[in-house]
Amino acid sequence: MAGGTEQVGAAEDSEATSNGSLIAIAKRIRTLLGGTGSVRITDGTDEALIDAAKYLYVRERAHILAPWIAQHAPGANVQATATKAAAGANTYNVCTAFSFIFAAGATAPTAINLGIRIIDGTSGGTTYLKSSTISLPATAGAMNGIALSGLWLPGSVNTAMTIEFSAAGGVNAIEAVWMTGVTVTD
Repeated sequence: MAGGTEQVGAAEDSEATSNGSLIAIAKRIRTLLGGTGSVRITDGTDEALIDAAKYLYVRERAHILAPWIAQHAPGANVQATATKAAAGANTYNVCTAFSFIFAAGATAPTAINLGIRIIDGTSGGTTYLKSSTISLPATAGAMNGIALSGLWLPGSVNTAMTIEFSAAGGVNAIEAVWMTGVTVTD
């Protein structure tokens, strides 16, 4: 526009600010990881940085309502599963830490390999936020586990979140699950 100023709509301005913030966050991540700090959205590495920046951007803008914990440590040969109820309208659950423990009793169990999952939904669901496997050898007193913290695994709006083993471990096998998180609204 000659001789004047161009007005940018609020939505366009907000999107430009968001994209600028995401690029700045991605540059900072790259610098912290030992890179140059320049971000080119041309390869998978840069796309991963932008994805990480999006999560950080959302996390910083989220309004945290309440912390929560869900856990289950049943007896031998029982599937460990714990569910955090749906957060409610316009809110969602975010898992910030979890642990899975798989242990043998005083008598050796049958060796087994099971799936471990954080599910966006209820028990048995197939929308996995995290999924892996864990094994237990046929050795009395054996123990295996995984624990992660410092996470930001957001679930869907108004949807439960579940942590569970894929099945019971068998005779003389003991499972335990634990996750903690926050309820969030944007």
